[in-house]
Amino acid sequence: MLHPIASHEPSLSCRLTGRTLQGMPGEAPRSKAWGFTLVELLVVIAIIGALAGLLVPAVRAARASSKNAACKNNLRQMGIALDLHNGTHGCYPVDGENGFGVGAFLLPYLEQKALYDQLKPREKKTANVGSIGDNLINSTIEVFVCPSFLRPQKGESSSLGPSNYIGNSFVFSKVTIYDDIVDGESNTIAMGETVNNHAWAKPGLAGSSPPSEAGAYSSRHGGGANFVFCDGSVHFIQEDVDPNVFTALSTIDGREAIGEW
Repeated sequence: MLHPIASHEPSLSCRLTGRTLQGMPGEAPRSKAWGFTLVELLVVIAIIGALAGLLVPAVRAARASSKNAACKNNLRQMGIALDLHNGTHGCYPVDGENGFGVGAFLLPYLEQKALYDQLKPREKKTANVGSIGDNLINSTIEVFVCPSFLRPQKGESSSLGPSNYIGNSFVFSKVTIYDDIVDGESNTIAMGETVNNHAWAKPGLAGSSPPSEAGAYSSRHGGGANFVFCDGSVHFIQEDVDPNVFTALSTIDGREAIGEW
């Protein structure tokens, strides 16, 4: 009787692994170990470092842009508050009236009616706002604070609620109505940024000097400052603006011809 000849070819599993079956029956074939060489690891680290170097400035720029947008929104809200104040009282608030600053008179139009009712700036006169109860004038109101502002620490010259926004002296130093703004509301600054240690409850105005690093009008956005105009529009004005143009934007009845700025 003819017997079948046994095949000496390796099994399919052995062919797939590229080796012949060795060791004890049923022993699993050993797999090859993989890993990074030192050179490959250094290359990966260098690539990650390069990507981080590109990402960090982009993140900082995005944060700065976000803070600038929030600052403009604060000014936009104050522009609306000024318009509502005009609608209620027929004029802009007067800085220094009864010893209070412009910010105190805008409280009811900035969702701070309860604080306004306690403060009563139209009814009570004070020679020193700082003498009023701490729980009132020490309040930090977010709409008055630019996100880029470094808030004063305890022990600094003023512990009053801070404000990064200051009014235009041509508008708020006396009773001013819409008709007084002969130059046009869209051509007249109402309020602008400041990095000085200002307080929303205290009087204090800025003149007609362009924004600068440490001037009455100033900011931490770099290169200029944000302003809200009497028509409620918000604009960023560069530090290198023509001083004559900025003066024209500050006055209410100068009748100047204002070019591009």
